Amino acid sequence: MPILRLAGKAPRRRRPVNSALGGTGAIMLASISNIADLIEFGHQVQHTTGARCWYRGHSRVSYKLAPTAHRRLTEEQERNVNAEFRARAGLRHGTVPPSGNWAAWLALAQHYGLPTRLLDWTFSPLIATYFAVADRGANEEEPACIWALLPGELNVHFGYEPYLYNVDALTVQELINPAFAKKYSSPDKIAAAMAVEADPRMQMQQGAFTVHALRAPLCEVAGSDRWLFRAVIPAEAVLRLRYELRILSIRKDSVFPDLSSLASQILKDVTGAA
Repeated sequence: MPILRLAGKAPRRRRPVNSALGGTGAIMLASISNIADLIEFGHQVQHTTGARCWYRGHSRVSYKLAPTAHRRLTEEQERNVNAEFRARAGLRHGTVPPSGNWAAWLALAQHYGLPTRLLDWTFSPLIATYFAVADRGANEEEPACIWALLPGELNVHFGYEPYLYNVDALTVQELINPAFAKKYSSPDKIAAAMAVEADPRMQMQQGAFTVHALRAPLCEVAGSDRWLFRAVIPAEAVLRLRYELRILSIRKDSVFPDLSSLASQILKDVTGAA
């Protein structure tokens, strides 16, 4: 069942404003160089649309909004890796989902790096910015970027209700089932869905998903400029944003609440690494 209706009502049509993004979202701020710019970007999206949005950070502006499974695996390979993960995860993780809860298995696999048909989003623009800048090399020249998504409007675009469904809701199962069983075919659809918090990482990252049965990247879907927006992070702004995030305690040990991340962050703190 759906758990939340966006802003308590159907998404309203956004008011047009001057676009500086070359057709990708009618939002005036096209560049983010510091946290103040990030707040302004979020304000412009919310003011223009009247809705709360999700965010995603890319370390390179050229990266497409497509899940890893669609970029690296065939559908048959996707089913094979999901089957092996379910078979072998039990002894390596304290609690695993019930065998038949394929959505929860997919979410768990996603958060541990297995290629899936889920694309990660977050309610937090700070978390999105962390993922955009945290692992950038010092000499990279390509800009990074932040995407903002109106999940309710995306769902309406693909014929669903303007709800934020749970990822294990029955409505979403038609998009997930083909990743596990050959008897199901993938419809040409994408849906926005809330994460079921089965792991601390999901909670700390304020996570949500788009579930992709359609293999085309989200940013290439016709009409996506009504519910998808982008702001670029210039290469020269990456170090400043990384520093400002550290001041706000958006760091590896807070985004990834495990011992290896804690050890890595302690070492960075002691050595003064960026």
